[in-house]
Amino acid sequence: MSKNALSQTAYAPKAPAGATASLHLVHDQYLFHWTDGIREHCKFLSPMAVRQAFIQEPVDSGWLPVGAIRWGTGSRGTWAVRYEPPSVRTLRLDVDGTKKPLRVPLPGLIFLGYDSAYYIWAVRGTKFNPKAPLYRAPLPNVSDPGIICFGANRHPSVSQGGLESAWRLFWSSPFNRHHADGKSHQAPEDITQVLIELARRRAPRYPTLDLVRIDDTVSQAIERFANR
Repeated sequence: MSKNALSQTAYAPKAPAGATASLHLVHDQYLFHWTDGIREHCKFLSPMAVRQAFIQEPVDSGWLPVGAIRWGTGSRGTWAVRYEPPSVRTLRLDVDGTKKPLRVPLPGLIFLGYDSAYYIWAVRGTKFNPKAPLYRAPLPNVSDPGIICFGANRHPSVSQGGLESAWRLFWSSPFNRHHADGKSHQAPEDITQVLIELARRRAPRYPTLDLVRIDDTVSQAIERFANR
């Protein structure tokens, strides 16, 4: 219902006896009703204005981890986003029971933590762009939606400083072939084949044309999580 439509109806919000003001939820809109002793008034408020009115205290994120570019809170807890530019990293790949350290070039990465769940995606380019398309991270141990599988490794929530510790844990833990499919056009069944070959050739950068795109941009993915 629009604001104009509401004003033309017979709807007249009433505050409880003894109250001078009240807040009403009308078709997903917040309506503030109050009286000045002579007349009654109504005004629509944004969710942010209502939230701030109830909190009545400043919001401070504290010191953000290195690389963190956005932070917020939602119905399920605190969330934060980190951007990592293209770089060469050392991965411990568990292949046939042997943990082999590999120096592998990787594309730019978007790392999101929401409460105690963590996600990772890839982006092309060398600088952060919120409008950039997202791609599946070319790494095993990451499921289809981008959620990271930590196995039995414990990791704290974002509100407990978990973004940085989860980031370090992700890279220090050995990778295996779990969730290794669907990350590459040239090796659709197993992304570890691409990683091993890049390390063998000492490639300076990841072949981003081989990335598999998903139906989201950076902004769209973050907004969806932020508005849960």
